[in-house]
Amino acid sequence: LEASVRSDADVKAIAGFKKARKLRLFISKKLITLDNLDLLTDKKDLEELMISARINSTKGLHSLKKLRKLWFKSKISEIEDMHGLDSLEEIQLSAASIEDISGLSAVTTVRKIYCNSSWGCYVGKLGGLENMKNLEVIDLPGAGISKLEGLDKGLKKLRVINLDNNNISKLEGLDNL
Repeated sequence: LEASVRSDADVKAIAGFKKARKLRLFISKKLITLDNLDLLTDKKDLEELMISARINSTKGLHSLKKLRKLWFKSKISEIEDMHGLDSLEEIQLSAASIEDISGLSAVTTVRKIYCNSSWGCYVGKLGGLENMKNLEVIDLPGAGISKLEGLDKGLKKLRVINLDNNNISKLEGLDNL
């Protein structure tokens, strides 16, 4: 199911898609910014979600218990309220801009995180991922990262880390990988 949103009325109309398993939410007007994602709280069967909209907060995602894949194609002010997403395995940040992804640490089931500068992705700080005990792949080339934090704690399953074309001047804190 694809929902193209052009007005605030269209955002409210999404409430009718309760049984959707896959949802692509495109908000085309630059004037519309979602304060949070509470409009998705009743989408209990949602397994895949792609959001292309400016978002102030990811608050409201916690109720999506079956969500396996999550794509953000937007500017996100704050990642929060991610606890309880026990089926989430993959997060893609394409065309996303966020200073701090540590809010993702509440999701311990995530196996893969992708963000690529060729997709327009920017992550200012890589840290706070130590609780993501199932994380296998961190693929963040050219994401604007200058310092690594928290990668040496608890990431026992990490197999691939791609930080090519970032501004990391010194590799430290990787002793336990």
